[in-house]
Amino acid sequence: TKSEVRGVLIDGGIPKRFLGRGQRIEASYAWLSRDGDPTWIYLHRSYAESFAWDQMVISSRISFEIGFNYRGPAAINPALVTE
Repeated sequence: TKSEVRGVLIDGGIPKRFLGRGQRIEASYAWLSRDGDPTWIYLHRSYAESFAWDQMVISSRISFEIGFNYRGPAAINPALVTE
């Protein structure tokens, strides 16, 4: 499908992790901001297998990887970050 992630940003042979915050949260998707970048990145609930979706609120600190599908970049493998 067009939304299947086909590639992930790699750094030193492992997927690169990014830090950001939840900006808009819906039942099946969210938009995240990435530290140091004004654009938002899409996160679909299906890309968050072991993620506690119900614990995410606006401004939650989130660590994630960035993958790509035919619709553009997408956040994958998110994890809540405690500050």
